[in-house]
Amino acid sequence: MAAVVTVGGCLNPGFGNRDTVTITDQIGREVEVPEDVEKVVAVGSGALRLISYMLATDLVVGVEEFEILDDKKPYIMANQELQDLPNIGPQHGGDAEKIIGVNPDLVFASEEYDGDTDTLASKTGIPVIELKYGEIVERDRDTFYEALEIIGTVLGKEKRASEFKNCLERYLSDLKNRVGDIEEVPRLYVGGIGQRGIQGLTSTITGYPSLELIGFENMGGKLKDSVTGEHVYIDREDLVEYQPELIYIDAAGLEVAKEDLSKKEFKNLPAVKNGEVYSLLPYNYYNTQFENVLINSYLLGKHLVPDSFKDIDLEEIADDIYVDFLGEAIFRNMQDEFRGFEKIEI
Repeated sequence: MAAVVTVGGCLNPGFGNRDTVTITDQIGREVEVPEDVEKVVAVGSGALRLISYMLATDLVVGVEEFEILDDKKPYIMANQELQDLPNIGPQHGGDAEKIIGVNPDLVFASEEYDGDTDTLASKTGIPVIELKYGEIVERDRDTFYEALEIIGTVLGKEKRASEFKNCLERYLSDLKNRVGDIEEVPRLYVGGIGQRGIQGLTSTITGYPSLELIGFENMGGKLKDSVTGEHVYIDREDLVEYQPELIYIDAAGLEVAKEDLSKKEFKNLPAVKNGEVYSLLPYNYYNTQFENVLINSYLLGKHLVPDSFKDIDLEEIADDIYVDFLGEAIFRNMQDEFRGFEKIEI
């Protein structure tokens, strides 16, 4: 849990006569910040998404160049005005001088920030709070919630942090309650997962969260020797040996994965021969897209255990999740861009 201590007066001369508080960030650094934060920037993969989940993009005064040039992420689709903000430098960390130029009260940096947060704070004279991203699967969910709670405390958005947590828990509980003991589990594989760019068929996640949330496992758990949630490239021979009956492709890597699947070595896979290849919304795009993880769980549930999800309209639940997470119904935008939820011809 974030530690917050009110500090009398002002210890940082850059804050003028503003009152300050001390925040303990997620790597244990004590960071002095203004009590009334009005302007922020977010650097590193996922940091701006976390700010968006808190419905606090109105406080953002500059964004990394990648956010300006690329409009394919849900939080950008939902907050298009972010692309009109000043450029604070390249993705994965920004530029100290450009950050100084937009004069934020503080910087939020994700744990995947390409640099040292103490060095950034020293160069800019601006406090930097480092956030860990976490996951929405149970084993790392508390880390995700703690990041939101820290943001909520700093920005006066404690109510939103609590509402977001309660909302996510309702979706997770709904998914869990829909799927009981699974009698027959098809051999399935999820590929085309992005990793600092578009990747092909053999790019995957060991414990694919959208499957785990409904009681299934990628490749029947055969990848679990690696860390759950970790990105890996599987051997082509292993995929052929597994003979998946269903293949799901991350829409961000769809075209590359289709090229792979058209090769001779994969043509006899049951999923390819029987036309059982489908697209999913992108799992990650500058870090994990938790809203898409949830939506894909409903899609996979409707496909794998249809009787348990027969009341679910996929477009409706997708927009419900986008509104709850980001404040805007953007499913049509995502669908136009990525062709999720489709059967793929090879």
